[in-house]
Amino acid sequence: MDDKKQYLSYEPLDSKLENLENLELTQLKKLQRALKYESLNAEIVSEVLPQSISMRNQVDSMLPISLVDSTEEAIKYSVKNDSEVLSSALSPILGPMITKSVSTLFKEFLESINNKIEKSVSFQGLRWRLEAKKTGKSYAEILFMHTLLYRVEHIFLIHKKTGLLINEVKSIESTIVDSDLVTSMLVAIKDFVKESLRISKEKDVDALEVGEYNIWLESTSELTLACVIKGIPNVELRKKMRETISIIRYKYDTELEKFEGNMEPFKTSSIYLEACLLSENKTLKKKKFPIFAVVFILIILSICGFLASIPIARNVRFRKFVNALDALDGTRVTRIVNKNFKKHIYGIRVTQSEDLEELQKKYLLDGSKIVYHWESLTGTDNTEIEKIKESIETLYVNFSANSEELNPDQIKALNNMIVDFKKLKKLAVNQKKKFKINVEARSMSIGNANLELLTSERRANTVVNFLLSNGFLREDCEIFALGSSKPISTGNIEKDSILNRSVIFSVIMED
Repeated sequence: MDDKKQYLSYEPLDSKLENLENLELTQLKKLQRALKYESLNAEIVSEVLPQSISMRNQVDSMLPISLVDSTEEAIKYSVKNDSEVLSSALSPILGPMITKSVSTLFKEFLESINNKIEKSVSFQGLRWRLEAKKTGKSYAEILFMHTLLYRVEHIFLIHKKTGLLINEVKSIESTIVDSDLVTSMLVAIKDFVKESLRISKEKDVDALEVGEYNIWLESTSELTLACVIKGIPNVELRKKMRETISIIRYKYDTELEKFEGNMEPFKTSSIYLEACLLSENKTLKKKKFPIFAVVFILIILSICGFLASIPIARNVRFRKFVNALDALDGTRVTRIVNKNFKKHIYGIRVTQSEDLEELQKKYLLDGSKIVYHWESLTGTDNTEIEKIKESIETLYVNFSANSEELNPDQIKALNNMIVDFKKLKKLAVNQKKKFKINVEARSMSIGNANLELLTSERRANTVVNFLLSNGFLREDCEIFALGSSKPISTGNIEKDSILNRSVIFSVIMED
């Protein structure tokens, strides 16, 4: 306050200034005040600084670039002076970020291993695949669980003070790509754990666990040796890590004291690190060959095979008996039914002269297990066959001149003929005969033999196609296209002409 009063009573430095205009004098006073009072100068700058920074950022990126060095130095000073301030500020986001990154890396590694070993096929492998599907685990996890105690996948040698990766070695199974990122995360995790749990500087974090992976750490004052391990390692690995880091510490003592970020001298340390790439598989005990179990199983299988062969042999003998029975004169077996633990044989017999008991004994069959159902064939069947045959052979399918189309009356007549032929085939089974129909097609004489033959062939095909589409088999009929070579009638009247444009049928019986 006194300074401001002194300023207000300030006398001009030069008497010549008294002649200046009041406006210029006022401006000069403001300039003098700014030069003399630093606090007032800072106040003026603070009023325009935010706006100036915002305006500069809109022009180019020179301002952030110019602040990089100052910012880095400020962070270094803050960490050196009191690291707890910065770690407390970053801990809410650093922990989840590190956990997620490490989990992602090892998940990708596990998937890569799983894809490689999925191709392997063996009986044991198939059993483990079923176990993987049943438990919901990957095949890689099941395989490791059954065959692997532990395996060191990746080894990092880290400079403790700077957190830089000095050297690394890895097995062929490792899928870690960004080693520097993993190193940074390991250092950050160690610091985070130490700060969070208030671990003293004399002590150190010596193990971390990420899912089914373990990360073992071994440290000296200058170095940290980190091993990424699949499975549960034994004490021998810890001893090997301590031995390795002691050797490296001794071999590279000078380089470590003068270390300024040059990794070249430490490349030769790979030979020592590789000594820690250890693994150990489970020892599977060889089981003795279960001779008694095999013999017992073979005996059981033999008994089961014998028991199963009895009904098979009985069925074979019965089938031979039925074939022999069906081959007897005047005997026709139509069907066989299994009912109430007995064989029921249905058929037709004309004569009873053959002794069925003798035939049964020949094929070692128990007569009490067979029941016969015979039907006698009488002369009425032959009469029925003749009637049906006459009905079919007297059917004429007459076509109009130059036509191959069926009219409704012809279709009706053919349908009746189809019903008759089915009855005929059924009766033929009883007599062990076979019937078929010859289809004879004609055309009237017009003086052109080729055209006449073609016309008769088309009419025959029209009729046969209709029969085939309504239950006939191709083997049931045979086509004869006669043209005008064998006319039914030789007269000249209209009736004779119609008969010579027809299709007729003849029934053929075969043994």
